[in-house]
Amino acid sequence: MQIGGTLKVDGGCLTISGNYKLQNYSNLTMINEGDYIFVGGNFTISTSSSESGYLTAGTLEIAGDFTQKSQAVERKQKRKLQKK
Repeated sequence: MQIGGTLKVDGGCLTISGNYKLQNYSNLTMINEGDYIFVGGNFTISTSSSESGYLTAGTLEIAGDFTQKSQAVERKQKRKLQKK
């Protein structure tokens, strides 16, 4: 569980054998083609910040479920729906 700060993969490889959860004001930065993260369990994003611009390259492999519960993303999605 990451409850604050920024994890920058920076062209590296990270293996998480269990679940990985981003919450509060945490960010995951994957901006290089060589960035690789394997999550052996579930991956959950439940943050107050947007991941916009932080997840633009690399590979995020998730063996379990992916859940996103971001208020910032929910507001952005609502704005997109209202524009249609």
